Amino acid sequence: MVTRVLADTSILFTTCSNAGGKLLEDGLSFKPTVIFCDEAGQVGLASLCVPLTTFHDWEGLYLFGDANQLQPMVLSAMVNEFVHNAKMSPLALLRLKGFPRLLLDTQYRMSPAISSFPNHQFYDGNLKNHPKSDLDNANGTRQKLRQLSLREGVKGYQNKGSEYFLLDVKNGASRIEVNGTSLVNYANADRIVVLLRDMIASLIQPEEIKILSYYQGQRKLLRQKISETDWAQSVKDAIQIHTVDSFQGKESSIIIVDIVSARDPLMFKGMKGNRAAREQLEGELDNGSDGYLRLGAITSHVRNGNRLNVALTRAMNGLVVVCQESLLVRHIQTSKNRGKAHNAVSNMCGNARARNCYLGDDQTEDSHPQSLELHAKWKVEDIKLIRQRELYLNLGFIQDLKQTTRDLKNQKTDRSIKVPKYRTGKGHTTRPIEESPTVVAAEEHDREQWRGSRRGRPKVAMPRK
Repeated sequence: MVTRVLADTSILFTTCSNAGGKLLEDGLSFKPTVIFCDEAGQVGLASLCVPLTTFHDWEGLYLFGDANQLQPMVLSAMVNEFVHNAKMSPLALLRLKGFPRLLLDTQYRMSPAISSFPNHQFYDGNLKNHPKSDLDNANGTRQKLRQLSLREGVKGYQNKGSEYFLLDVKNGASRIEVNGTSLVNYANADRIVVLLRDMIASLIQPEEIKILSYYQGQRKLLRQKISETDWAQSVKDAIQIHTVDSFQGKESSIIIVDIVSARDPLMFKGMKGNRAAREQLEGELDNGSDGYLRLGAITSHVRNGNRLNVALTRAMNGLVVVCQESLLVRHIQTSKNRGKAHNAVSNMCGNARARNCYLGDDQTEDSHPQSLELHAKWKVEDIKLIRQRELYLNLGFIQDLKQTTRDLKNQKTDRSIKVPKYRTGKGHTTRPIEESPTVVAAEEHDREQWRGSRRGRPKVAMPRK
């Protein structure tokens, strides 16, 4: 019966993995003329091969998606070019190779204040705002957020406030959740509850608000903090909380993004030279997932520009990014400048300052039990001194980091994926699929291998011609 139904089917909806199931294993009962693949920016090459090899005699393939948003998920304990190759979607690979593509260059969702930074950071200024995007909704949400931001001290464009701003919680600290393996930030959670209270007091409907967290642990903490408030149960239930990765393809009137990662300088006092103590604060291998936990440092999960793009482009009328600015810009101070794509989170901070869309909060303290215990060991004067010293080290750099729209336009976007050098057990080099300086270095390594040692013996057997 299944075979007969499929034979009479004109359009079949399925996922890439289900296309290789028993119902379609031979691909004989259903023969499509054209295959459409949606969200192709998040599909791996291997996954796409399933429907392409299951079905026969198809004549065309259309890929729909955004290579600047979430990449294919790869669960691997190894960080090497195998992983980086697997994270490159067919859409990104075709773009890298210069294959013809059609860009839908008009956005209808975001207000211009929200779309400005993503447009110039991720799309090189090629996006256009539809006239519809200038209009406020029936509840006047944008105007209410502008007035709220003005009261908080955010001047925005022409000192009229802004429906988009960056909220810098300076004294937060990200820690591993109790009885869990994810990160939490109590200071961010407490500040978000205060922000929600202000929004509700400004007559913003709670149904309009969604919170996106970078980590599952923080999502659960936020739900707990909201449940402990004295708000009506209907208000608590109306505010939804998701992770960034689960919210791709969706939208909401107001988005609050919680990046979670933060550094408390007190955590690292007395650890200089104490390798064992530092290792307790760090994970083992930065594989780009939220499972890699390295406290006090920005990981590739947080630094990932694709994830940031998803987080910033879900909102229609209001966007607030809750973070610790000093940590997000710290990796540029301590490492080489790797270009526009690598510096997405720090560019966001600099752009917010340049547009007067920055709000600093040095009053909210971290209420995590470990932080309370740690602070109890220090005098209040010493804590202030340590924080002032940390601020002094970062202040000049943060001021120089301001990124105007013109600055972002002038930055060159490098689409290639920078991968670490990696060698197999036999000494061969597994090359990445795109052309990059890594390939040149890898080929030079192979030439050295073939030349052999000083005794004239090759280190690796020569391949047969």
